[in-house]
Amino acid sequence: MNTFKLMPAAKHLFFLMLCMLGINVNAQDNIKARIEFENAESSFVAGAYPAAVSALEKTETLLGRWTTKVSYLKIEALQKLADLSDFKNPNTQKLAMEVEKYMSYATENPDDVIIEKYKVVYQLDESLKTVRTIYNEQQSLQYKAGQEAYNRKDFAKAFEYFSQDAEKGNASAMEKVGYLYFIGAVIPREVRDKEFSKAMEWYLKAANKGNAVAMYNIAHLYAWGFGVTKDYSKAMEWYLKAAEKGNSEAMYEIGFSYDIGEGVARDGKRAREWYLKAVDKGNPDAMYYMGRLYFTGDNVTQNYSTAMEWYLKAADKGFSFAMKDIGRMYNHGWGVAQNYGKAMEWYLKAAEKGNTEAMNNIAKFYYEGTGVYKENTKAMEWWLKAAEKGNDQAMYTIGWYYDYIKDYSKAMEWYLKAADKKNINALKGIGYLYEQGRGVKKNKTTAAEWLRKAEEAK
Repeated sequence: MNTFKLMPAAKHLFFLMLCMLGINVNAQDNIKARIEFENAESSFVAGAYPAAVSALEKTETLLGRWTTKVSYLKIEALQKLADLSDFKNPNTQKLAMEVEKYMSYATENPDDVIIEKYKVVYQLDESLKTVRTIYNEQQSLQYKAGQEAYNRKDFAKAFEYFSQDAEKGNASAMEKVGYLYFIGAVIPREVRDKEFSKAMEWYLKAANKGNAVAMYNIAHLYAWGFGVTKDYSKAMEWYLKAAEKGNSEAMYEIGFSYDIGEGVARDGKRAREWYLKAVDKGNPDAMYYMGRLYFTGDNVTQNYSTAMEWYLKAADKGFSFAMKDIGRMYNHGWGVAQNYGKAMEWYLKAAEKGNTEAMNNIAKFYYEGTGVYKENTKAMEWWLKAAEKGNDQAMYTIGWYYDYIKDYSKAMEWYLKAADKKNINALKGIGYLYEQGRGVKKNKTTAAEWLRKAEEAK
């Protein structure tokens, strides 16, 4: 019976052919992997983060191994998709897993990682640990019961449950106890210093256990002087501590402080840096103020189109001031074709969120007949909505309208409401009513007093 046998030389040739075939397959996979990685880079730059993650996963499959280069870009893309305030978020969990792999590799192979990239991942790892801790703390039965009671505004029960959990060492519960003191739900509001000092006491307990929200709240107390002497440097110190823990609100506040020069030297470059850090964590305030920077051209080249891009990002997060300013962009044709219909659409969106400036703008459209039929009744409806929410400009405008139609008693009523909020035009309006004797007895002395108040309010 004949059997197929290879001669020694033939065996070597056959083995060489198999090796060449394997090398060819590997080479093809490596080329495909390189193409997928380039696709991932392009998707990342374009802001298509899900596509970037998908391409990076294909890259790893084709390579057949994990690499720091692919992992780092995946971490960057997942960070854009994750919600670091919610550890249950699938992208947050994916991010945590990828960061864990990177940190594990870096610990065992410190010479194989780029130090600057390691610093970024390390900081992210610390933030994720905080998020995980908060998530675990908020799963306790007492914490959940406290949150449910708080949501239904049963603050006494909420305080009871949160206090019980806080005594067990739950930092998230400690922060909640502090917050209940802060809002006056525990001690009557008349004893303001006492309630603020108790809030500080509990915030410090939570902060000492690493709670970033408590750190942010301590900064807030110092920034506003609630229960302590107002101290911007101490506020900044605590904002920085909270920011190091990944708190996006603290990052935004640091950026805002540099933006307006509050407690620090005004520095537009640093403001932008901190706004962008907060933006990376999905903070809508920071997105809006990035838009403001480009709108005003403050320390950046003025660019209405870029401002609009940032306003739209903030609006997507439900930020009403961004919606209102998008309306203004369409209203005036800044960076976009002037479109009163679009302006009204965005003003209405902002108004639905309770934005009183947008309500005023809608009223003005109806009063002037801009993009809509002129309707004074509709205008008054919107001014009243804004006034009911405390908008002093709306109060003044209502007073001005009654002044215009010679209903001076109504005019005085609304001017006085606006004047209580230090509205300069309302203070002047009252002065002019007395000066000219419209609806009141002419009184030059009283008129002068109101006009002086207007000057002092400037």
